[in-house]
Amino acid sequence: MGLAFKIVTAFILLSFVSADFRLTISLTSLTVNGKLPNGDPCSPFVNLGVLCFPRPKICIEPLEYATDDMDQCVIGSYIDLGVGNNSNEITFNADAYYGGWYNPSTYNFFGDFTGFSVKMIIWNADGTNYQEIDRHQWNLTNSDSSPVTETGDQITSFKFEWSKQVITQPTAPPTIPTTTASGGITTAPPLLTDCKSITAASTQLIKIGGASVSVYCDGKGGTAIQRRIDATGAFDSMEISNYKAFIGDATKSYWLGLDNIHTFTTGSTAYTAVITTCCGTTPLVENYETFTVGDATSNYLLTVTPASNTYQLVKTGINTAKTDNGSPFSTYNNWNLNGVDVGICASAKGAGGWWFGSCENNLNGHYYTVGVDANTCAFDAASHFGDNGTGISYPVGISFQKTQIALYQKTTFRNIDINAAAQDFCG
Repeated sequence: MGLAFKIVTAFILLSFVSADFRLTISLTSLTVNGKLPNGDPCSPFVNLGVLCFPRPKICIEPLEYATDDMDQCVIGSYIDLGVGNNSNEITFNADAYYGGWYNPSTYNFFGDFTGFSVKMIIWNADGTNYQEIDRHQWNLTNSDSSPVTETGDQITSFKFEWSKQVITQPTAPPTIPTTTASGGITTAPPLLTDCKSITAASTQLIKIGGASVSVYCDGKGGTAIQRRIDATGAFDSMEISNYKAFIGDATKSYWLGLDNIHTFTTGSTAYTAVITTCCGTTPLVENYETFTVGDATSNYLLTVTPASNTYQLVKTGINTAKTDNGSPFSTYNNWNLNGVDVGICASAKGAGGWWFGSCENNLNGHYYTVGVDANTCAFDAASHFGDNGTGISYPVGISFQKTQIALYQKTTFRNIDINAAAQDFCG
């Protein structure tokens, strides 16, 4: 049986029954030797104490489907683990996010489980000067014990734990019933208020307040309030009145509108927010345990609770002592941030509206089709502060080609869904 046929078959079956095995992987630590493959240190300033800035990405594959192609992750895609800050070692804590990886992460596999493959590619993320440190693949079988310690060429130690659980109960796909009115006439069900029950990626009409609004559902329970996948939509506007309303097309790129987002996030249902940015097919994910936007009288003040204090919305900027969290929504032409001169706010120039507290982020910025490095998403310096601004920055210096802010009901939020949704979005 061909590999492509088996993969397609596995995904079809996974849509209708629960997995036969559940694999849980908990990362412990990763250590590199401080050198590049050519033997040079990661930094020419190693004598001054500057070490590597390792940025690993990881791929988990069932052994049955695994290949030795390190540039391909046959099920899902590579997950970015974020950047280690001036250190040759990264220690992973439990119940924490590392880029798009929640530690521990769980994978559901259909069929006979014989083992799994772990692929890892590590870059030295020293500013925009990305250089590969190492790439390696480890194959584990049922006979391999846990915990595991592996090595590579520049990887001196990679430690993780794993376990598997047999799943036996089938899961029928959910159905949305219709209702029968008097006289036996079948009527459509009332509009949903979010995408919690939608199990296939699609656009849906939902009810927000008293309005019917078209949104994108990721098929994992998430409702997208912002989505950039192409250059469509009037995102270059610098008038806040435009951002109060819906921008774009839910089948392409869109912004739900500040008034809709306020109503959606301040109702009786609590939501967790997931911000996904894609560099190529590699996702970088941030999870905010709470995410609310105030009303017009507050200038749509943003309030979030991050799962990690390293996330962009809670970082202070280079030129400001503020964060996007706790800031009002602004555009360059309608500036609402007290104590900060719009002239020093790089991410606000040229296009888009955002909560410009740090002046580092703008996921509503101009969509550049040239001048962005395909591997690192670094923005060409010659175009960096052009007429259209810094691009879809998160932070300034990076311009992404795909971004999404999706909200999940907090009481039913499951981390494995988030990793899967991020992989599907960026793949």
